Amino acid sequence: MPRHQSKSIGRPHLTCEELAERWSCTPKTVRRNFRAWGLRPINITGMHLFPLAQVETLEQQAIEGEVSFPTRGGRRIAAAA
Repeated sequence: MPRHQSKSIGRPHLTCEELAERWSCTPKTVRRNFRAWGLRPINITGMHLFPLAQVETLEQQAIEGEVSFPTRGGRRIAAAA
């Protein structure tokens, strides 16, 4: 089982840390860029919860070339397929 699935199975949301692990980036990168990526998290007492359906839609769009993830230091963020 891929590591990004172990914590999120059966849950409709990912935390910032889980999304960062899934996309092989840092939580800071997720916090800086989620708006630019079009994600609309649920904010519960200061904690962002990213709807899994939105994340999967964004990943599919990236696979199809419809959206591009920003780069930091020349390193492209890789969305999980």
